Amino acid sequence: MFILLITRAIGFMISVIVPAYQEEKYIEGTLHSIASQRTPHEIIVVDSGSTDKTVAIAKKYANHVIIGPRGVSKARNLGASRAKGGILLFLDADTRLAPNALDVIQRAFKRGTACVCGNVSSDGPVYARFVYRLVSNAARVSSFLGKPLFYGMCFGCTRKAFENSGGFREAFSIGEDINLSLRMGTLGRCVWLRDAMVVTSWRRLKGKWILLAPYTHVKNFFKMVLFGKTDGYYPPMR
Repeated sequence: MFILLITRAIGFMISVIVPAYQEEKYIEGTLHSIASQRTPHEIIVVDSGSTDKTVAIAKKYANHVIIGPRGVSKARNLGASRAKGGILLFLDADTRLAPNALDVIQRAFKRGTACVCGNVSSDGPVYARFVYRLVSNAARVSSFLGKPLFYGMCFGCTRKAFENSGGFREAFSIGEDINLSLRMGTLGRCVWLRDAMVVTSWRRLKGKWILLAPYTHVKNFFKMVLFGKTDGYYPPMR
């Protein structure tokens, strides 16, 4: 009975995997928001060779800090390979969880869900909040239609579904999250969680990115759907 209880507890423990590169400005807020959660979890930060204070900050909060290769898909896959939990949650280094987010996510998986994404908003001005509301609603509608278009800012799945899907496509520099969620949709129920609130930074919509980022994502979405590939390079936004 004891072994059964331990196995069940591990099965619903959440391994939060945070890929990072030069994230000293944002990562402490992200990691603090995870560490403050009451739901059983571990924190895994996969750093891709940062030269700033990212690693030092990560060591204050994370159970494991791994130095890995460049590339967000590679970092996420590496983090997943070291995770102990039966639930994997991939969270961007500039994205903060609401106080009860892990509890909402865990309860969804206890109902037999294969894949989830959080309800994302922004800490930026009105137009940034509007853009992220559109992104979040697109995820919501797509999950209802059975064709989940989920973003990697806050993306969760069972370990079993992740392994069965083959994980993130490491050849993709953009759109790897949507690609994986579409594959997850063939393995089980994928759900957008209204009450799993997360707040992401609006750096993706600052300066030249105000128009370039939406254009790049839309262009690569259609390239992926129509031709099965995306741009070979996507510059880091810092």
